[in-house]
Amino acid sequence: MNIQTLQVLPAQYPGYSFYYPLGSIIEVRNGDTVRITVGYSYRGPAKTLALYGAIGVQAVWFDEKVNASRQISLPESTSWITRSDYVDIAIDTTKIAAGSGYEIYAKIMEGNSDLAISPVVYDVITVLSAAAEFQNFQISTWAKV
Repeated sequence: MNIQTLQVLPAQYPGYSFYYPLGSIIEVRNGDTVRITVGYSYRGPAKTLALYGAIGVQAVWFDEKVNASRQISLPESTSWITRSDYVDIAIDTTKIAAGSGYEIYAKIMEGNSDLAISPVVYDVITVLSAAAEFQNFQISTWAKV
């Protein structure tokens, strides 16, 4: 299973979404939603499973800050079929601090068992602060008035 795309559903623009190619660093704010799309191949019996995604920091283990899951239905198939599914993760700054360097991963679960886990995608999420931010602030001129 591989993560194919990242998409942001911004809270301030309901109904709109922005797609980012893998390798991009996306900036999100409190209330935004990150959509992680995964691609994989499947064969086996018809099943209803959970697609789970998380945003966090990879250390010795993956330190999840925010996560979500959704049910996916897989059809019975005796040969490999290629599929694509997504999971939406809401950004809640009471759970994930403003900052950069956040990673993502996804997995397919049956109950509490992990059936497939994607590789971690490193340094792709920056959570912006809700506070006012300034950049390049400097004195440009001075004069006697």
